[in-house]
Amino acid sequence: TQPTARPRDRGNERPPVVVSRSPRASLVFRARQKVVALTWKAAGMAEATGDEATMARSSSASSFKVYTRTGDGGSSCLFNMERRDKDDTVFEALGEVDEVGVAVGIARTFVEEAWRGDGGFGARSGPSDESHGLSNLGETPSALDGLSLRAAFEPLEQRLAEIQSRLMDVGSAVATPLDKSSEKQKSRVRFADKHVDVVEAWIDEYDAHLPPLANFILPGGGRAAAFLHQARTAARRAERRVVPLVRDGDCDAVVTKYLNRLSDFLYTAARFAAAAFGANETTYCKARE
Repeated sequence: TQPTARPRDRGNERPPVVVSRSPRASLVFRARQKVVALTWKAAGMAEATGDEATMARSSSASSFKVYTRTGDGGSSCLFNMERRDKDDTVFEALGEVDEVGVAVGIARTFVEEAWRGDGGFGARSGPSDESHGLSNLGETPSALDGLSLRAAFEPLEQRLAEIQSRLMDVGSAVATPLDKSSEKQKSRVRFADKHVDVVEAWIDEYDAHLPPLANFILPGGGRAAAFLHQARTAARRAERRVVPLVRDGDCDAVVTKYLNRLSDFLYTAARFAAAAFGANETTYCKARE
């Protein structure tokens, strides 16, 4: 005879564990869940089998783990579910694009502080007591005619956030090799030319505030400007990694076009940030014989 299941003793049943969080902690927790979910959805930015990808797209963010163990053997999965070695050229490109997004995020932090506090330049100190408030610093005139610090830097901060989102789209396009993906998969990640047009318009807008370039300039001009220059170099490197994919037919050429214009924008934005704080551009000097 089969043993019968022992009935549950309700008297000895443990009460459910309730984790109490402060409102701020709960907000941070939910934000982290959302970031993880978005990261999983970004093609190529996470290792996932078919079942794991479905799980990542589920509405319950608590139903999956950050680690999957599926890449422990040295391979990872692209958006079209093709597995490749982690040192494949596609993953090299994805890693570089990811680094650009991080570099832009660092620059965006200092751009925000440029009008909310003194973090953008360092040498400039803003009001520290509550009677003045950070918003007053934002209305401080910049070194550019007719622009306050807020008017100069807040739109730039928003544009950098927009760029970070578009870089996630770039990653999705890179992680979907054109010759090995279905039309449905390719249509979901197709990168539009209009994004290039937007960046070019931003370049023209900022360039109108700047003196013409007569010499090479040395990166610097305050923390915001310096980190924008650093992001620029990361964008150049990412472009170099994506070029072979375009040449081999694995990626659309508009992706490299966007990365190219992005580096131009970050260069112009760095000059704009330095000019807004009145920093003098240091020009390159050739060594004397």
